[in-house]
Amino acid sequence: MQSAWDKYGEVAFEFRIVVRCRPEHCLKHEQRLIDKLDAYVRGYNGCPTAGSMLGYEHTDETRRKMSVSHTGIPRPKASEETRRKQSLQRRGRKLPPEWVANMSKARKGKPKSEAHRAALISSHWSNGPNADAVRAKIAAGNARRVWSEESKMKISITKRNANNGVAPVMQATTS
Repeated sequence: MQSAWDKYGEVAFEFRIVVRCRPEHCLKHEQRLIDKLDAYVRGYNGCPTAGSMLGYEHTDETRRKMSVSHTGIPRPKASEETRRKQSLQRRGRKLPPEWVANMSKARKGKPKSEAHRAALISSHWSNGPNADAVRAKIAAGNARRVWSEESKMKISITKRNANNGVAPVMQATTS
């Protein structure tokens, strides 16, 4: 608007009150006028949504400038309490299958360094400081479990083949 003011001068503009309303209703009236007058496309409204940047798209040049201005600025780390709350909030949440597929696709084929491999192995529960306690807990849970004969057979085959380095082969049977 400043460039138009500079170009056309004060005589080209008229400032007047178009609506009187209570403060809590300002955004509703502003949005109605933006829509009615098509002020985002044909006027001087910078955003299509009143009171929000929603729908506004920065130019590539502006995005580049913002990126440069934020480069090197350290982001504050969340406190332990905040991280704990965020973790609890996400617990049990299932990601949509397409997200999981996209993340898997992005990681496929990327080589891992030896340090990364070692960290993955050491972070697994079976190698951790509580590994014996975890194994005992799993064993206690399995002790109460009643296995069907078919399940016992599959487990036996799987264990036998795992010890021989052979992948298990399951065959469907018809009765």
